[in-house]
Parts: sequence; structure tokens; C-alpha cells
Amino acid sequence: MNEEIQFIECDKESEIFIKNEEEKKTYQYDENFLVFFVATLVHAIIYAICVYKNPSGLAYGAFVVSGMIYILFCLKKMELRIKKGSIFYIVAIIILGVATFCTDDSSIIFMNKVGIFCLTIIFVMDNMFNTEKWQFGKYFSSLIATMIMSVSEIGEYFENVYEYFKNKRNKINTKYYYGLLGCIIAVPVVGIMIILLSSADAVFKEWTARVVNNINIKDIIGITFFFILMFVVSYCTMSYLGKKELDDKVEDTKRWEPMMVIPAITILTVVYIIFSGIQIAYLFVGEFNLPEGYTYAEYAREGFFQLLAVSIINLVIVLACVGYTKTSKAVKVILTVMSLCTFIMIASSAVRMVTYIQFYYLTFLRIFVLWSLLVLFFVFAGVIIYIFKNTFPIFRYVVIVTTCLYICLSFSRPDYFIAKVNLSSTDGNESAFFLGDSFDDYKFLIELSADAAPVVAEWMENQGYEYEIGNVYINEEYLFFYNPDEFGENYMSKIIEKTRGVGIREFNVSRYVAKMIIKH
Repeated sequence: MNEEIQFIECDKESEIFIKNEEEKKTYQYDENFLVFFVATLVHAIIYAICVYKNPSGLAYGAFVVSGMIYILFCLKKMELRIKKGSIFYIVAIIILGVATFCTDDSSIIFMNKVGIFCLTIIFVMDNMFNTEKWQFGKYFSSLIATMIMSVSEIGEYFENVYEYFKNKRNKINTKYYYGLLGCIIAVPVVGIMIILLSSADAVFKEWTARVVNNINIKDIIGITFFFILMFVVSYCTMSYLGKKELDDKVEDTKRWEPMMVIPAITILTVVYIIFSGIQIAYLFVGEFNLPEGYTYAEYAREGFFQLLAVSIINLVIVLACVGYTKTSKAVKVILTVMSLCTFIMIASSAVRMVTYIQFYYLTFLRIFVLWSLLVLFFVFAGVIIYIFKNTFPIFRYVVIVTTCLYICLSFSRPDYFIAKVNLSSTDGNESAFFLGDSFDDYKFLIELSADAAPVVAEWMENQGYEYEIGNVYINEEYLFFYNPDEFGENYMSKIIEKTRGVGIREFNVSRYVAKMIIKH
């Protein structure tokens, strides 16, 4: 007894650590297994009901909110407090959920969901682990580890079910077992009776056939798949993270000798300085002669994707050098010059893209490239701080900057502005900003989402295409637009199909506005 007391006194920290580890592993899977199981079950049911055949309706926003409630509930049951800094993630996730049912743009909807997923993972990890010193590499490796190791939780789930009922069977009243057995027996009996009654009465048979015909097997399979998918993903992920097997300690990664990287980054930086000088001389100032056969417009319109790629590669190089190279003033100076040259590349790419738009008008990809360049500009501003101050939370800074700028993009309705700019430049009416021919790619505009409907309707009215009540109807409810060039007609026909039979579950702000316009 005295030896045991002496052990506890001498190695109290180790004993507490072992005790905490045991509690951490048994807390979720013993007496609280049923709580987590039911919570995940409800979460999966809500997901299947809200999201099946409804990628961007009001119900999807409701699912995002319910998903956050589910995560907060699990964290509370794990006795984890929500960190103040992670409130930003909660707000951003809900905002993106709202943005999803405010637009009909499939590209924005997809990126909203990617953003929601990434922010959710970061939020959960921030509250389960000490991530203050985590950077890009640690977050990425932890995410990969979670995705791989969570698969093993599927087998443990069945073990937990078995252990739970094994431990609880003596505490549960036997009438529940008999009730469950009665339900199982009732299913085939009821089926046989329905068959016999249907053959006995023609009216009952017709009623039964109507009920059966209204059951869509594909929908049942689809909803079941959505339910199982969300249940497995949610339960396994929270189960694995709940064990806290991920190591949240950050080792000192500064192992590279400065001379290992100085030659390479010096040569790169010299090349970037020369390239930047050419950009200033030829593109920004334009005082020198271009290569033979090039016009200024052709020179300006090419290369923006390459420069965007180089800028991203430079970001990786700078972060890797700062994160893995031992402190060196020379390395800091060289990386700073490289970052400043990258600013010039970003500006060059932006000027080229704007010039390209002047000749070929707007598309979503061109808007997205300009947005990406804006993000890179702010990111490199933080990177320069990070070069001279290693404690600067560069990962959190990048996440916050990217999220805030993306929320602006998500609510901006790019298709609306694409239609607004392009349609205002038809038939020789383009502004002095545009340098090419009048816009005439109506086939491209037909593919725009319902976000563009207000602009298309206004353009049609300005062109003299009138709403003729009684002209053409769809299902005796929706008014068709008459357009000899078929652009407006085809576009509105597509929108009509999108807005037909939409209920509160599929309610979408953009599609609702388009529907009101079409109804006239």
C-alpha cells in the first residue's frame, strides 16, 4: 500500500496522464455510446431528408445549421469548450450555407460546399487539439491521417454496439425484446394479408396499387444511400478524433541548412527580377519594342494562367523555406525580394486578364482568376510578415483572408454581372472599355444560371420583345418569352424547367426571383 502511494506521489503526472487517456477512450464508447449513436443517427436522417435531390435549396441551409448543432453537441459531450477564436468558423460555415440557397450558380454552389467541408474540419481540429503552432503541413497531414484512420472505426462501431447491448441487456426490460420480435413477425404477416385482401376486393386492390405505384424505389435507394453515407462519415470521423490519437505536438522542423536553399532561391530570384523588369518596361510602361509579329494586345492577352501558377509555386517555396530552413538573414532577404517580385507577377497577370476581358468579355473563369489574384495579393502580404516573424499565425491568417474574400465572391452572383456586362455590349453598344467586336456569343449566355434572369428579362424588354399574355404558356401557368433569335426563349425555357414544382424544401432565392419574372 505504501509503495503504491509512493508511486503515485513520485510519478503523479504520469498517473494522471494515463487516467486521462483511459477516460478519453472510454468516455465515448461506454456509457455514452447510445448518446453519440442517436445524435449521429438524427444528423444522418436530417442530411438525407434535406440534401437528397436538393443541392442548393433552403433545406440545405437547414442541414448546415443542424450539422453545426450536431458537432457542438458532440464536443460538449466530450467535455470540450469551444475556443473563442473558432467562433469565426461557425459564422463562416453558416454564412456559406445561406449563400448556397441564395444562388443558382453551380460553380459557386460547389465551392461553397468545399469551403463548408474544409472549415468544418478545421473547426473540429481546432477545438479537439492544441493547434496554435500548427501550420499548413501539420493540418494537411492530420487531415490525411483522419481520412485514412477513420475507416478503421467502422469495425469498432459494431464492436461498440455489441458491447453496449451486452452490458445493458440485464438493465433493459425484456418486453422491449418481445416488442421488437413482434414487429419483425408482423411484417411478413401484414404482407400476406394485403395480398389476400387485394385479390378479394377490386377497390382495395386499386387503392393498394396506387400506393405502391407512388413509391419510387430509386428515391428510397437514393435516400438510404445518403443516410448511410453521412452516418458512417460522421460517426467514424468524430469517433476517431474523439480518441485524440492524433499527435498535436509540433516538432521543430527547421532542419535545413541555409546554404542548402540559398543557391536555388538566389538564382530564382535573379530570374524573377529580370522578368519583373520586363513586365514593368513592356506591359506597364510599354515604351520598348515588342518581339516581331506581336501586337501589344496579343502580348498582354497571353500568359496570365502561367503567371498565376508561378505565383502559387512561389508561395509554396517561400512557406517551405521559412518553415524548414534554420534562421538566416540572407534567406529572409532573398525570400522577401522573391515575394516582392511575385507581387509584380500578380499585377502582370491581372493586367493581362483585364486586357483579355476587354477583347473577349466576361466568363466565370475570368472572374475567378481575378479573384484568385486578389487572394494571392493578401496572402503574400501576410507571408512577408511571416518571413520576419515566425510566430505569425500564417495558416489562420490565410484561412480567414480566403474565407472572407470567398464569401464576397459567393454573394456577388457572378452570372448576373456576366450577363449585365456582356449583354450591354451587343449590337455595337459596347462601352469604350471594350476593344474587340460586339458580343454575340448567345449560346454561352444560355448556359448561365437563374442568377442572370433579371438581366436577361430587362435586356429583352429593351430590345422590344414584349410580354404577350396568352401568347405561349407552359402548363397554363408560365409565360414564355418570344425572341426571334431564340436566345431569350431558350434561356427562359431552361429556367422554367428549373422552377417547376419547387416546394419549400427546394426553395432558392435566385430561382424564386427568376420564377416571379417569368410569371410576369
